[in-house]
Amino acid sequence: MGKRWMILGVVAVVVVAGLAINLAVAQERAGGRRMDPEQLRQRYMERVQEALSPTDEEWAALEGPVGTVVSLSMEPGVSGGMRLGGRRGGGEAATGQSAVAVAAAELQTAVDAGAEDVAAKLAAYRDAREEARADLAAAREAIKGMINPTQEAKLVLAGVLE
Repeated sequence: MGKRWMILGVVAVVVVAGLAINLAVAQERAGGRRMDPEQLRQRYMERVQEALSPTDEEWAALEGPVGTVVSLSMEPGVSGGMRLGGRRGGGEAATGQSAVAVAAAELQTAVDAGAEDVAAKLAAYRDAREEARADLAAAREAIKGMINPTQEAKLVLAGVLE
């Protein structure tokens, strides 16, 4: 029985050490801090522009719709995205958050407080999410009308289009 516990202990230490190493590497890649969502969005936009190699005129027309798709795709629950990194509080006017993020924060607050209006907050969150999904679909359709098949394939591979 003692040998089993010792093996289990060694395995636990190895797993914890592996997790610590992964965390350290991730923090090093992010400069020891969490990446700002706007920085992530900007880097993604740069990669998309590089992959498409559009002319300045083409990018001027594509940048808005591609930016909309990228921003909406980063929203939790809109494009299958998961909510990572904790809660965000506050309202859209004060923090520049999207309607989905505001509704999610209000729903989380209601759940945490055991409020009676959880059902209403849930409905508001679902409505905001569905509206964002409709906006995402419209932006993707707009992009498709502006690009050639090779560019479309590149955007599908980049996850901008489906």
